[in-house]
Order: sequence, then C-alpha cells, then structure tokens
Amino acid sequence: MQNQRQAPRERSVRSAHDSCVMSTTDVDAVPAPRPLPITVAVRPEAAWPPPEVDRSLRTTHVLVWAVVAVSCAYLLWRVLATLTPASLLLGVPLLILEAYSLFAFGLKAVLLWDVDAVQAPEPLTETDATVAVLIPTFDEPHQVLMPTLTAATRMRLATQVIVLDDGHRPWLGGMCDELGIEYRARVRRDGGRAGQLNSALSSLTSDFVAVLNPDQVADRDYIGRTLPHFEDQDVALVQTPRDSYTQDSFEHVTHGRERFAERNLFERVLSAGSNRWNAGSWSGGGAIIRRSALEDISGIADGASESPSLTTIRLHRAGWRTVHHNEALVRGRAANDAGEYADSRRAECTGAMQTLRRERPWSGRGLTRAQRIAHVASLSSWLDGWATLGYLVLPALALLFALTPATGPVALFALLFTVLFVTRQLVMQVLSRGQAPRSQASVFAVLRMSATLRATLVLVTGRAVKNAAELQARA
Repeated sequence: MQNQRQAPRERSVRSAHDSCVMSTTDVDAVPAPRPLPITVAVRPEAAWPPPEVDRSLRTTHVLVWAVVAVSCAYLLWRVLATLTPASLLLGVPLLILEAYSLFAFGLKAVLLWDVDAVQAPEPLTETDATVAVLIPTFDEPHQVLMPTLTAATRMRLATQVIVLDDGHRPWLGGMCDELGIEYRARVRRDGGRAGQLNSALSSLTSDFVAVLNPDQVADRDYIGRTLPHFEDQDVALVQTPRDSYTQDSFEHVTHGRERFAERNLFERVLSAGSNRWNAGSWSGGGAIIRRSALEDISGIADGASESPSLTTIRLHRAGWRTVHHNEALVRGRAANDAGEYADSRRAECTGAMQTLRRERPWSGRGLTRAQRIAHVASLSSWLDGWATLGYLVLPALALLFALTPATGPVALFALLFTVLFVTRQLVMQVLSRGQAPRSQASVFAVLRMSATLRATLVLVTGRAVKNAAELQARA
C-alpha cells in the first residue's frame, strides 16, 4: 500500500459457505429469488474480449510512434515554412487545432496502448463476504424500475438489496414489499445521488456495496464474476461496462453486418486500457465497492453533477486500486432520441469538467505520473468538441473572407495536412480495436459537440449547465 490505513482486515472473499443459502430468520437477508421472467439475452459481444496477438499489438505500437514522429516534424515545418504575416489570422488558429489534435491523439494512445492488463478472473460460486446492493432512485416510472428490482432479487451472493427513494413514492414502497426488498426514503434530500448513497452507507455493515442505476438489469452472477478482483486487498472498486437492453437505440449505428453503440469505445476499450495504469474509473452504476475504502475517503464525493470520477481520483490519491472488469454484466436504457442523448452527454461532460476543476489530477499528491496522464486523457476528451467546431468553422471563414492558413508551398501544405489528418483517423480506428468506425464516430462527434460545448465552460466558470429535468430534480 502507498499509505497506512487503519481499516479492519476484510474477511476473505472465498469461503466454504454458500451465501446464496440464507436463513429465513435473518432479517437483513433477501428472500429466495422469485421465478419472474426478468432475463436479458446473452450476446457474444458482451463477453470478455480475447487477448490480442502480440504481433498485432507491436504493429499498432509502431504505427502510433510513426504518426507521432511525423506529426511533430510536420508541425515544426508548419511554424518555420508556412506562417507569414499574411497567413497568421487563419494559420495560427489552425496550427493550434493541429497541435491539440496531436496532443489528444497521444493521450488516447496512452490509454489504448494495452487493453489486456487485467484478465477475467475465475468466478465465485460461494463466499462469506457480505454484499449490499444499493439502487438509488428519484422519479423513474414503474416500467423502468420493475425489471431492475426484480433482477436484483435474483442476484446470487447478494445478502441485502436496498432501494433508496428520494421521490417518496408509496407505490414504490409497496413494490419493494412485494419483492422482499428493503425500502428507504430520506427526510432530507441533500447531496443528490451521492447524498443518497452516503446516507445508506452510514448504517451498513456489509463488506462490499454494489451500486446499480435505476434502469440497470443485473446478471444473476454479477457479484460472483466481479468479487474475485477483491482478493487483492488494495482493490477498492470494480466497474463493469455500461450496456443497453437493445441494439436499436439512437446510440447504435450499423457498420457492415454489425451494430455498434456509441459508448463502446469508452466502455470496452478506453476503460480497459486504463487498467494498465491503475486508472479505472467509476461511472456510476454497475460497480461494486469495498465499503472500508469509501470510509477511508470519508464517503462518496458529492457535488452539483455528482461525478463518480471525483470519488475515483480520491480513492487513487489514498492509495487504493480500481479495476475495469471488461465484461457487460448489467444492461440499462440507451437514449431513444437526440434529446435524451444530448441530456445524458451534457450531464457526463459537466461531471468531467467539475472533476478536472475540483480535483486537478495533473497536480497534488497521491497519483502516479501514469495515473495523472490517464485521468487527464479520459476527462479532457470532452474538450474535443471545440476542435471539431474549429475544423468545421475555419474552412468556412477561409472561403468567406478569402483567407489562407499557409503561405509558401501551399499545395504541399494541403497534401500533408490531408494525409496526416486521415492517417491519424485510421490509426485511431486501429487503436479502438474496431469499436469506433470512423464515419459513425465522426457523426457522433458532431452530435456531442452541440450538446457539450456549453458544459465544457464549467472548467472555467464552475457553474453547471442544467437541463429541464435537472432543474426539477432534487427541488
């Protein structure tokens, strides 16, 4: 451990006792799962990806180094040979965009360098460790909550399932009674979702806490497949990828014969790559956390956007490890339309900007150099929207005002700019391991840009941009 902690030693994860067999006199135990038809079909792409072939990985690394080296030489040439007083007005902004694009490419390459640092552990079928499942809710309708709650009662190795309701809905309390789930409603609703969870944590005695979003249907073996990571006593958190029920949402696109979710690049590749640097991040639901680790950092970090990444960085500063378990074990709702998509990305962007502003992962104690780079790479990726906007606006300005971004060998500049831009895109597609086809990724980059540009200003102003739903929530 990097620091000394006085937390009590955790009980061994493995035991000869089967916690699925519960005593009927245990008031904290969840009754035997009801045989309700709440299931999610298994999809091949949800499984843990097979490890990459070494030769293929080496080829990818060579491509990355080549692109970085050539791009640096190109930028130096741009400064020395193409910028004159006649081209400064458009040439300097374009040069800044090109430098930022190379910087962002390098940061993503660090995260995507090796996505096989952690392998799937052998699942558990029994344990004496206690696991409480927490489901924070506020205003979700019955049809969203019913599959989540029913699936939670069927989770093996769960010793307690608790619904946290800040909406104070009697019908939800009745539903929990029917399912044999504990129901809790706070008198004061401060702190948002983080406040909900911290309020429950203060009264729990379980070794671990599994957190599910209100719309997430969990696999029955979710706990058994993630708990083995905690054999390492330094592991504080295990996050699983966010996945959706169907493949026909607004966030899904067709590429060839396959369907891809816009989240795939982050959920299945970038997050897996962060394991190499011990920088796996909590994304909200679908995570299991060591309770003593949360006590060590005084609970879950709260804030206007309740960004889970803030809690992650504080865990890393305290010397704890986090793991991204690259197997989709929970399924939730994806955006049905552009409005829902924009709202969700705006909220995530706001959380990332507030984390950068409040925690400043590039400085302070407790983080390794690799962790700093990984956290900055992940959180600052939302700023790419400004680069997208620049690449769309600058050509229009050049045509409108007859400006030139370069003087001298203009034809050579145009050729090199185009070749390097396309090459970076192609190499990024290779780095994404097929999870981000360039044409579809470009479309979503524009959609994210329109949704998140204002939200990125939180990094400067500190004031969150709220949508209509957020203005009504937590009132």
